[in-house]
This record gives sequence, C-alpha cells and structure tokens, in this order.
Amino acid sequence: MASNLLFRILSRELLNIPLPSLFIPVGYATIAIVTTLVCTAKFTADVVFRPNPPTITQPETYDFIIVGGGSAGAVVANRLSENARWKVLLLEAGDTPLILNSIPGLLSGNMYHKDTDWNYFSVPQKNCSYTSLNQKIGLSRGKSLGGSSNLNFMIYQRGNPKDYDNWANITGDKSWNYKNLLKYFKISEDYHGNFPDPLGQYHGSGGPLTISKLRNEPLVKQWVAAAEELGFNITDPNAEQTSTFSPIDTTTKNGQRDSTYNAFLRNAMNRKNLNVVRYAVVDKILMSGKNATGVVYIRHGKKIEVQASKEIILCAGVFGSPSILQRSGIGPRHLLESLKIPVVHDLPGVGEGLQDHVMTVAGPILLNDSVSFMFDDIISPGTLLKYARKRLGPLTFIVVSGVGFFSTSEPKNPDWPNICVFLSPMGMHASFAQDIARLFALERKLLEPYYNHFKGHHATQVFINLGRPESRGSVKIKSSDPDVPPDIDPNYYSDAGGKDIRAMIEAFKFIIKYFTTTTPWMKLGANPNKRHFPGCENFQLRSDEYYECHIRHFTGSSWHSCCTNQMGPDGEQMAVVDSNLRVRGVKKIRVIDASIMPIISNANLNAPTIMIGEKGASLLLQEWGY
Repeated sequence: MASNLLFRILSRELLNIPLPSLFIPVGYATIAIVTTLVCTAKFTADVVFRPNPPTITQPETYDFIIVGGGSAGAVVANRLSENARWKVLLLEAGDTPLILNSIPGLLSGNMYHKDTDWNYFSVPQKNCSYTSLNQKIGLSRGKSLGGSSNLNFMIYQRGNPKDYDNWANITGDKSWNYKNLLKYFKISEDYHGNFPDPLGQYHGSGGPLTISKLRNEPLVKQWVAAAEELGFNITDPNAEQTSTFSPIDTTTKNGQRDSTYNAFLRNAMNRKNLNVVRYAVVDKILMSGKNATGVVYIRHGKKIEVQASKEIILCAGVFGSPSILQRSGIGPRHLLESLKIPVVHDLPGVGEGLQDHVMTVAGPILLNDSVSFMFDDIISPGTLLKYARKRLGPLTFIVVSGVGFFSTSEPKNPDWPNICVFLSPMGMHASFAQDIARLFALERKLLEPYYNHFKGHHATQVFINLGRPESRGSVKIKSSDPDVPPDIDPNYYSDAGGKDIRAMIEAFKFIIKYFTTTTPWMKLGANPNKRHFPGCENFQLRSDEYYECHIRHFTGSSWHSCCTNQMGPDGEQMAVVDSNLRVRGVKKIRVIDASIMPIISNANLNAPTIMIGEKGASLLLQEWGY
C-alpha cells in the first residue's frame, strides 16, 4: 500500500510540473505538422472515395447553388435543405474542420495554415503597420466548412441596436432595423452565457448555436469593478447596449469551440437533398446575358459546370464573394477591362467600401500580484490530460476574458460606442513576443527586445478596436485565375479628417487612466510599462504623439472585414445588392454574407454574419414559397 501511495503522489507531482517554456513554440510546430499530415490524408481520401463525377454532356442541375460553407453559408445550406423538395448544392473550398480547431487554447496555433486558412495578406499599408511583415496586415480567413467560425476568437456579440437601425435608414427598408432583426439572432441561439434571460427577452433558447460563458475568466472581476467605479454600466452587451464593461459570451459548448459547422452542417449533411462538395474552388458564375445559369468550379484539377434552376447564392465572404463577381464580369468596368474579362454588368461598388475594426494593443500593464495567465506556470502534462478527459483547465481559455464599449469625444454618443476593448490577462511568458508576432503577423525581431525585457512579469494587455471607423478600402482581383489572391487594401487611417486616429489615441489614453486611477487595479499595482515601443523612441511617453506612433507601428486586424458588396437603395451608385440581397442589374444571384453590410457594426462580426445567414435564408424561403 505504501508503494501505491508513493506512486500516486509521484504521478501527481510529475503531472503538475510545468512544461518548459519551449513548449509553446514547439507546440506551434507540432500543430503545423499535424495539420499538414491530417489535411493531406483527408485530401487523399477525398480524391479516392469522393472522385469527380464523370464528364457528361448535360451539367447537373440544382434548385440552389451555395458558394461557401462558412458562418453564413452553413446557415443558408441548413435552412434551404430543410425543404426535402429542393435540391441544394453547397460548394466549399476546404474540408471539415480538424479536431485541433475545436480546442479554444490552440486558437493562435491554428491560424495561417494554408490547408485550413486562406492565409490572406493585405497590400502594404501607407499610414500604419510599421512593425508588420512588409507593412502587410495578416487577414486570416477560415478555409473549411464553418469558415472563420473555426478560427476566430469565439466571441459572441451582436453589435449595437443603432448599427442595424442605421442599416434600415441607409437601405430604406425597416426589416433591417434591430427590432425586426432580433428574431434572426435569437433563432440561432441556445444561450447559456453570463446574463441569464429566463423570459427570453434578449436571447434565444434551443437554437443550434451554443452561447456560453468562459470556463476561465482571469481578472474579470477587476475589469468590471474598475469600470463600475468610473461610472460605466455593467450590463449585457448583447442586450440594449450602451457604454458597458462585462465578461464575454462565447460560441463554445462543453469547453470546445461551437462553430457553424457543428451547429448547422454536421447533422444536415446527412440529408439526401443536400450535396456538400469539398475542395471545390469556384471560378466564376456562368451568365446568359444578364441571367445567371450556373457555376464553374475547380476540383482536383478538373473544371466542373453545374446549373441552378432557382438561384446562385454567394456566401464566400468579404474577400471571396466580390472576387467571384468580378471574375464573372460583374464589377467596375475599368477593372474588368484591364484584365480582359468580358463585362456582363458594370457595377462599380463590387469590391469597394471595405471596412474592418483596426486594432492596436496597449501593454504590457505590469501587475505586482501573481494573478495573470502565465503559460509557463500552468501548462503541464496534467492540464493537457485534464482537458482531454473533462474539457477543463487552461486549454479552455481564448486569449481574452472581458470586453468594454465606450465612446470618445467624436462622435460622443454613449448609446452608440465607437471603441471596443478586450482584456487579455496574459502574463509575460517566455515566448510572448513570438506569440503576439504570430497572431498579428508582425516582425518578431522588432518585438523581442521590447517584450523580452518583461519576461516572467505578471501583466495584462488590452486590445483596442476602432468600432466605428470612417476609413474604407477595397478588394480587387488582379487576375482571372481563382488561385491568384486579390489585392486587399484595408486602407486603415485614411479618412480625410483624421477622426479614426484621433479616436484611437483617445481610447489609448483612457485605458492608461483606467488602470492607473481605479481601486481594483491600483490594489494590484497596475503599472503601464515605461519602455518605448520599437520605432517610437523619439517621443515622450504618454504624449499624444507617442500614442499615435505606437498605434501606427502596432497595427492589426480584428479579422472583422466587411462591406465589399454593400446593400443599398435604388439609385445608390455603390450599392451592389438591394435590401433583399439580390445583386443589382442581373438575375438569379444573391449575396448572403458579411460583404453585404453597408457599414460595419461596432462589435465582433460573427454573430451578425450568422444573423445575415438566417435573414437571407428567410428571404429565399419567402420568395420561393416554403
């Protein structure tokens, strides 16, 4: 018995020994190798067991062809295929997501793999991104069934009601105001988040997508209490949102990511009337005059044509949908003619109006207490085993734990905040510089001298997002070849009046004040570090000039790109789709994804994109009589 007891004690001790700091970079390499091997095996299996159909003279016809099985496309495919009389084809460039994608703690390690991520990069930015690789912004986008819901931060936020009321005003269609859209949010939701709503006033129950609170919420109590001390509301940001600080709700279920693949497609793929074709890269839409007849896609080296009797629905995302339209001859005439693409319809707004929540990171904010999330101390064989057995422990953590919304002085509107901030309670573990460089596609060699100085310190970081930017960019194909990525230009900080950069400077200053003047953080000795961010050594710390330098050097995307096929009223030159999401000037093409937003909402975009999928599917069901 003594030997058994000794064995159990030693085993427990060994399981709790922290893995060396090299574990994280080695972990990234392991994830990359596993991803490549598994994806290669899945691709080979697809070639063998799901071969292309034999060449036939008459292409197969479906009622609906859906291009893209991401956050919106998965919803549309599910809802349309509920009608057993309709024959539905879903074309997806990737495959099913990997098990690795389901583990929240592996979030950053799962990004930028060519088999599961489109791995887009922007063109070099003129006004910022000075520590990015060649001043290009990393624009990770999911390439699998479920799309970016397999790679995102799993944060579930609807955005402000005024965002949608504004859409209704822009389009002249009241069906897009928040009151009328609420049912499309709620129908997807099975809410188990931070703000119980037993009457179902704000949240849905019983929907396919599970909304949960985090299983790990480091420093959230301080985050909320400090904001309350400054007079902020401590309320549900998914309800009647004002300026508020709170813990975050996530698309997780039992400690795992709940993507739209899990929620909407996994079971629906068993329906006989839904054909899901993987590894299908759509080349273009086939047109007969102004009438769409079908789609050409490339799969395993072969071009295949399919036809649609009712509609073709683009759900290929903010970069994919405008690119497909442009390759199909629908877009700005000057662009199409420069690429020798026959012009089917001159639609100047296709690819224009790109918006995103530009981001910077304030930190490290150093802390005197051992309260932050230190990977060096908490990742051990035991924590890995704990997650594998019970879906508990640090691998359920998703980088951020709290969110805050507030307004700067222009526009000063507490009921419609223009800044969104996230608390990242990450301490300065040994590979922090490498981790943040990987996450935001920054130059690691530029960051290491700065972040490595704080190795071993407990700390926190704040991700500062511009929720209501004025700057707009574009997406333009540079070839008719679908394998050539488009030129993507977020065009951050390009607004003529300079309002965007002023708002970010003001937000940065507020965050420093928030940590240095509120009791909960002062008790932890919160101290914004006194080192200059690389490239900003010539500016006085905490001056407006210094903050502007920091923001322009540390520039990242929030991966919330939208608005490249904007919805708008009749007579609006840059409107690509009408308020029923039909592409203007042609027939039988609809766009249902984040590209149709006329202007960006002020919070994370996954929830609104899923809502657009529900709303778009409802429009199709109404029109075609189900």
